[in-house]
Amino acid sequence: RLVDEYRRYGTHCAKHLSGEFAFVLWDRTRGVLLAGCDPVGIRALAYFSTGRSIFLCSRALVLLREPRVPRRLNAVYLAHTLCDLWAQPPGLTPCASVQRIRPGFALLLRNGRLTEQEVDRIAGSPTEGLRWTAERSIARFWDELAEAVRDALSGEASPALELSGGLDSTAVALCA
Repeated sequence: RLVDEYRRYGTHCAKHLSGEFAFVLWDRTRGVLLAGCDPVGIRALAYFSTGRSIFLCSRALVLLREPRVPRRLNAVYLAHTLCDLWAQPPGLTPCASVQRIRPGFALLLRNGRLTEQEVDRIAGSPTEGLRWTAERSIARFWDELAEAVRDALSGEASPALELSGGLDSTAVALCA
């Protein structure tokens, strides 16, 4: 399915996929490497680039096995962790030289140049110009949760709570 969507929509193919996903696609005929993930970022890939090589992995810590990856802590990530903030800025990892593909973005390697481009976004998100207050966000959360519970009780969907358990552990309410 990914290859079909890529042939049809090019680098914006991720917008036409659904569910949790991450992918790396090499288009030999165009000399393009494309890597992306779902707009929520549950399966966001980690990467390190030397300028001549790129290393991609589903687990950021695995990239530290590569001797060319510098072992420096990311000060911003560390500050967020020590200050007990709920979420790290998108794309950061504990290692300063390793990044994650931001949710809704894709990495594009073309003609030796690595770029990141937005390819999808969650409909109705604050980034679409809506003015969200804390009260509105909380109300929207409870509305979405109530709808997921209604759907689960009707047998149409299966809600779940997922805990990653890592240093950047998050709880994400899902409705599969």
